[in-house]
Amino acid sequence: MRAVVGFLWAPLMIFAAIQFPEGAWPRNRALPRWPWLFACLGLTWTSWWMSVPFSTELAAWANPAIASMVIVAVLVVIGPPVVLSGATLPLIFDHLRREVADLGDVAGAIYSWNTGPNWEFVAKGRQEIHDFAFDSEMAGLEHWTYPYIRRLIDDQKGEFLGIWRQLAPVKDPDGQAYEIAGTGGSWFRYAGDFKWSWQRDFFDHGNAGSVFGAMAKNSQLTPKMIERMKKGSKMPGWTRRENFDWIATLADPDA
Repeated sequence: MRAVVGFLWAPLMIFAAIQFPEGAWPRNRALPRWPWLFACLGLTWTSWWMSVPFSTELAAWANPAIASMVIVAVLVVIGPPVVLSGATLPLIFDHLRREVADLGDVAGAIYSWNTGPNWEFVAKGRQEIHDFAFDSEMAGLEHWTYPYIRRLIDDQKGEFLGIWRQLAPVKDPDGQAYEIAGTGGSWFRYAGDFKWSWQRDFFDHGNAGSVFGAMAKNSQLTPKMIERMKKGSKMPGWTRRENFDWIATLADPDA
């Protein structure tokens, strides 16, 4: 009995260390260290407890009977801990990723804002948010600053609202930094694990156009911004308002 338990412990811990298939664990997050620690401790403890060399222990895996017992025992023993520890969530996400090819859409990652009476900017999934929001839409605005003046948290809904200003890195003819007037802000929904799953920005689009027009008149727009303004609604992510209802993307609208 002592030998059987000894043989089960080490493979059980190794299985725990590699239980996440490729891509199942959230991106940009390191795998947990505890399975590897337990695997090392398990191998060391097994060799000591059974009083056999490490190489002899591994050689015993060649025995089909022992291998069969190990597989069955691992499935029986590790099932409840894996489920109770929440390790099944990454596995489910991995299955969804394979089915629809884009985990970002499944998880509901959406970043949007209004761009006038006829258009909305919409980016869905991590890749579009990276390519459209932080690349093409922010081109020419690299040195602008957006200091937050108020932060509001709804701990019941898991949402955060931040009100910010929009300040240009250059000054107008009066010596004041260009600023887009009105109220600007970002509304976030928390997804857990220090990540946001939803974001809706708002600002005065008319005032933004007025500021950019004044900067263009004074030859203070960057070449990237000039090129961006020429594209207008042809920019990636721009969607007709009738094709995107941002209210429908709320998790639980109050009205």
